[in-house]
Amino acid sequence: MFRKPMPAPRPDELAPGGRLAPDAVERVPAEAVEKLLAEAREGPQRAAAAVAAGLRGASSAVPRLLGLLDDAGVAGRAAAWALGRLGGAEVEKTLREAAAGGGVVRRENAYSALASFAAQHKPAADLADFMAARVEAEMDRAKSGRTGLCDHALRVLAVLGDGRTEDLARRVIEVDRFANRVEIDRIRKAMARDRRDTETAALASGPWTKPFADDLVPPPEAAPRQSSILSPGAPAPAKAQTAPKGASKGAPPREPEPAPQEPPAPRELDWNDFLASPEAAALPARAKSMAVQLGRLLEQLATRAVGAPLGDLTGQEMAALLLQVLPQSLPPQSVQAALSPEALRAYEAAFLYMGRTGAATHPSELVDAVRLVRRQLREQVKRTGLLDGPDYSDPA
Repeated sequence: MFRKPMPAPRPDELAPGGRLAPDAVERVPAEAVEKLLAEAREGPQRAAAAVAAGLRGASSAVPRLLGLLDDAGVAGRAAAWALGRLGGAEVEKTLREAAAGGGVVRRENAYSALASFAAQHKPAADLADFMAARVEAEMDRAKSGRTGLCDHALRVLAVLGDGRTEDLARRVIEVDRFANRVEIDRIRKAMARDRRDTETAALASGPWTKPFADDLVPPPEAAPRQSSILSPGAPAPAKAQTAPKGASKGAPPREPEPAPQEPPAPRELDWNDFLASPEAAALPARAKSMAVQLGRLLEQLATRAVGAPLGDLTGQEMAALLLQVLPQSLPPQSVQAALSPEALRAYEAAFLYMGRTGAATHPSELVDAVRLVRRQLREQVKRTGLLDGPDYSDPA
């Protein structure tokens, strides 16, 4: 007798709690991929379906995957991974078009897809020339004050093992002060050692779970998180108690002290409900228009950097997220918007709403963290001496 095949997972089964579920992703049949991509309503669900498309070689899903390249979150990264995995001359052509004519997010994801493509397939003979021209174009953008993605374009050239990589890397450092120096240094070392970027190539062609390690459902009974973004100096865990000296070995053991009650887990934040809240209504129009997009960005960064939902963060973690993680995760122009006075007001309103509705474990700490960030940015503006800099004075 033949065993009846398991039904395809639903979108919510692919990403429970906003995390990719490897078991569910890997049992998606090829014929269900497009339907899942169409039905998915959240970024992580779309990401899981995109990964399934790459795993199953579902080339019919390419148009939907190309549409996801404008997503700044995990769905965009997953679409890039899948497109690089699928390969094909038409995919390469459309990725070139996205890299040459897209916005910042679309170009970044297109470069990621092209690096993956170059690592796993035989690209067209002129791809290296195209990528060298793209590095030049990104440098021109940086010189004119716009956001350049020089290191992202350079990575593709390094995966191809092109000899122009070192010279272009040196020029990028000279002209683009916002370029990722750590990544460019890594690329240069890889070229000197292996004559190509073998690290990126191995990541692209290896298990899919590796590049998405921070986005996966955690294993059961995972150890309590220890955030890598916190500064050192946190108190060490208490040592196990031992019996006092002179205690009789035959004495009955002490009753264990009752464990402190854990605060209730924060509930998921409903951004549509926030927009209708009195906290959002009190915001200026510009801050209100930014609130949902920036709030969702913080949710993604919290998951990646801390491994916890936004509402579960402490004040210390939130301050580190805004001052350390966010500036390293976005292009410079996006950082300016995400740390603008209007953005800080939006964060504060969101945290006040989270406190009122029970969506945060430490709501007062989150509000205090925003006020701390505002003070630090105000001092930074003073030190630079900008007369027309952003106004980080406390809102009335």
